[in-house]
Amino acid sequence: MENFHLSFFPLFPESILIAFGILCAVLCLLSFVTRRSLLLTRPLLAALFLFYLAGPSLLEETREPLKDTVLIVRDNSASQQLGNRKEITDKILKSLETSLSNIPTLEYTKIESGDLHQDKTALSADILKAIEAIPLNRRAGILLITDGQVHDE
Repeated sequence: MENFHLSFFPLFPESILIAFGILCAVLCLLSFVTRRSLLLTRPLLAALFLFYLAGPSLLEETREPLKDTVLIVRDNSASQQLGNRKEITDKILKSLETSLSNIPTLEYTKIESGDLHQDKTALSADILKAIEAIPLNRRAGILLITDGQVHDE
């Protein structure tokens, strides 16, 4: 997407430009009152000169939108090995990946959390570490795939 806009980079501080603008306005008013020649030319030249001192620049920007990022956290703790929880988790993960990959303005990041050799699952520390890598303005959400046996302290 291309975008043109006018930006100003003044040659002097704003206060000086304002003071000069007031001075020009007073002189043009005085010229009008005394009915001097070049009645319309002076205000136009003063406005043009002030415009020049304001430092106008026409800028062209080319921008491409960035995708938002969803964090998918998969619980890999010992409790996930009970029954068919691992198969269910695998199916949910595949379904999420398929659904999210069909959204053109979205990308996802996966992390595994938990340890097979620990009784407790502590997801918060892993989530905090992973979410720091995603820029704040691109965070779309966090999806947890877990059996609900989470023990964060």
